[in-house]
Amino acid sequence: MRKGKMKMNKKGLAALSANPLYRARRVQAICYASVLLNITLLACLASVMLCR
Repeated sequence: MRKGKMKMNKKGLAALSANPLYRARRVQAICYASVLLNITLLACLASVMLCR
């Protein structure tokens, strides 16, 4: 392996997913996506309720 680059094979991905910082970033990304989706859905619901 080259310095600074990790091969993206099964072993490389397993080593990456075992990293606690990687797990925390992944959970954080899921939370942000969930918040954005909830805001979008609430905005759609509010627009439907106001247009009646």
